Amino acid sequence: MSSPADHIIEYVRLKTQGSERLSVNALEDARQAIDQAREILENLYQAEHEEILDLLSKASHELCQKYLGLGDACVKESNLDQAKEHFKTAQNVAFARQDREDAEIRLGQIDQREAPSESLEGLLKKLKDNPESPVALYDFATILALEGYLPEAIQNLQRLTEMTPGDGDVYYRLGNACFDARRYDEAAAAYEKALSIGFEDKAEIHYRQGRLVFHQHADHSMARRQFRRALDENPKHLDTLRGLGHLNELEENDEDAIQLFLRAVEIDPGDMEVRIKIVELYRRLGQFEAATEACKAALKADPGSDLVDDLKDQLELIQNEESESRERGES
Repeated sequence: MSSPADHIIEYVRLKTQGSERLSVNALEDARQAIDQAREILENLYQAEHEEILDLLSKASHELCQKYLGLGDACVKESNLDQAKEHFKTAQNVAFARQDREDAEIRLGQIDQREAPSESLEGLLKKLKDNPESPVALYDFATILALEGYLPEAIQNLQRLTEMTPGDGDVYYRLGNACFDARRYDEAAAAYEKALSIGFEDKAEIHYRQGRLVFHQHADHSMARRQFRRALDENPKHLDTLRGLGHLNELEENDEDAIQLFLRAVEIDPGDMEVRIKIVELYRRLGQFEAATEACKAALKADPGSDLVDDLKDQLELIQNEESESRERGES
């Protein structure tokens, strides 16, 4: 089997030959050589493009996780300036939406830590005035988690579970805070407890459990099982549709990923990133007509989106690839 290097050498040879034949007015020979060079280049691009994007995604994810970890360590040491630098670096190297959002969330949490909100100060006063009030403690712990004070939020939520042991919502929020703090085993235990005492939104818990095993162990099989449980409980659980779609995309189950993403945009038509995923997957399958329709539907759904230029680029790629496919006699 020829390697990419062999194809490049052959491309250069044919291009040079075509140029030479053109210079002596041997037009038919020149056109034939140049056309063969073009075909080699296009085939090489198609073969390598998806692979290089996959490698870029994996490398970016690992690098992003490295800087997120460094930032988290700095937060624990109360070195917020250095933490912010690490989180900004993570944001810059992120390729996937989830990695970028993780970095953005952490940056927002630092901003909140540096300037505690009036609501946090007010809730702290309320708690001091009513130290045995579960409501006051719940409100205070919830805002701590939202504003990035994760260790303090976890501590207060754990105290709240002792005061209200039958409240599944408290365990759910404890699980979320532990997940954000990367205390995954504690998060898993909290989610299980929430289910066992009758937390009403079972779909949300199963989604969180699926996300947890994916992040902690990269266990696709278990993540898929939990996502399926979530959809059994609520077929329109938006985060699960996105999560399971992403999982199928990673495993190159493109048809299944498309169907899940289509269900997601029925619920949230303005999710342009998911719409772009649909277009890309149709392209990858060579379903150019469907890709074109998906691209046009996305542009119509939100013509003012920041991703409009990306969609227009996709439309141009579709047209080029469809034209090349026809020339090769593939459609």
